[in-house]
Amino acid sequence: LQPMTSAINRMKALIATILDVSKAETDSFVTSACPVSLKTLVDKGLEDLTHTIEEKKLTIARSFPNAMKDIVTDERKLGIIVNSL
Repeated sequence: LQPMTSAINRMKALIATILDVSKAETDSFVTSACPVSLKTLVDKGLEDLTHTIEEKKLTIARSFPNAMKDIVTDERKLGIIVNSL
């Protein structure tokens, strides 16, 4: 059930992304930046790729400095950019 819920949430995010791209094209794109942990962003990205990583039998190693500062970004808009790559 968890993989299905994750897939549904990704689909919702994709639809929201498409709507945001449309807003960007009409100059009504609004951002809301706040501090976000880079570790959290990486973990979320890897979580979305878990199935592919397992399917391809890959091993992902991640390492962060202990004193890493948060970045200031609009997490949802950053997701739009990453999804567009």
